[in-house]
Amino acid sequence: MKQIFKYWNTVLLSTILVFLMCCCSNEVNNPPDDTPPQNFFPSNIGTNYTYKVVNDSASVFDNGTRISIYTGDTTVSNVDYTIQSDDLTVGTSTIIAKSFFRKTNVGVFYFADTTGFTDFIPDTLVQFLSTPLESQALLFPLLPGSFWTVYRITISSQQVNFDPLRVGGAFEGIETLTLNLYSGDTDVEATKVKYTFTLQQNPQQLPQNFIAYAWLTEDIGMVKFEGKALLINLLVGNIDFSDTTTTTTHSLVDFEIK
Repeated sequence: MKQIFKYWNTVLLSTILVFLMCCCSNEVNNPPDDTPPQNFFPSNIGTNYTYKVVNDSASVFDNGTRISIYTGDTTVSNVDYTIQSDDLTVGTSTIIAKSFFRKTNVGVFYFADTTGFTDFIPDTLVQFLSTPLESQALLFPLLPGSFWTVYRITISSQQVNFDPLRVGGAFEGIETLTLNLYSGDTDVEATKVKYTFTLQQNPQQLPQNFIAYAWLTEDIGMVKFEGKALLINLLVGNIDFSDTTTTTTHSLVDFEIK
């Protein structure tokens, strides 16, 4: 169960997933579109999701359930957020966590908790570290050709300039998925998003790349997530590198949209 604790170390996901745009890279591409507004992230209080969870760590599988619910409103650093509460149960272990998101017409943004990130960076570079206050889990509208910066931490000085952490999101395609819901199997059209996580501790080190995918259905939200567990953490604002090996799959089995 150690991998589960690392993976859910003070996490909470929505599935995922509004940035303060001044804190982010301006690397955003969203083709013009005349279609009606998309609703890939229903966000009303009381909306809830249940996911079947399968974690794979070195071919050791742990099965469980995650329940995610939007429970209320709060203010963090003078910004209004919705509270997302997550309850992950795997075997006899249960972990409860909270995260904070806000939704606008350009995306979904989570408050970023960077506590502990400086432990990853050499002491000589910490003073040059720049960390955004939010991560952008989604970009709206989400269309073919869309890509954006999810989160980017920079180190800039006269001697060195690089990104120790960089996450990008991109439209990957549209697929038909069969949801194995408690109420019965249902086929849905889902937009697939690819997330690429690049980690580099110092400029001399070769960067490490991690990949994950999310599938979203209009008027439902995230119906599936598959990839490195550390990426699902970061999408909801948790900067945690304690586990870079575990792969996780979250599959929707029940939901209620308010």
